[in-house]
Amino acid sequence: MKAKRPDTVNAPLDLSENARKIAIDYFDPMLPSGQEWFTPKEVAAMIGRSDQYVRDCLKTGRILGHQFDGKGGNERRRGRYQIHREGLALFLLETANYKPGDIAERLTDTMKRRSEKVPA
Repeated sequence: MKAKRPDTVNAPLDLSENARKIAIDYFDPMLPSGQEWFTPKEVAAMIGRSDQYVRDCLKTGRILGHQFDGKGGNERRRGRYQIHREGLALFLLETANYKPGDIAERLTDTMKRRSEKVPA
């Protein structure tokens, strides 16, 4: 009997070294290679949300990133955010409705079921 998987959608972000390693190992290949930092607009395009949603997630700490002061002289501008690829990988791990091993497990189960149905 298969153990029930815990609810990962609303689980708090686990910043343990193990979780960080899982996130980087699993999600890093899905991110553009050679790029360490992303803008909210780039992250929004990758996750299918608006850049305002990404900025809101940065403000609440749901996505880990950095805000650089946008003030210069007498003008007042909005700060500029940057998200490191590790912060994005952790966000993807936190918001995934599956665990990284689930995909391999489901693929194996599917292959087993298919092979059982093949006539001898």
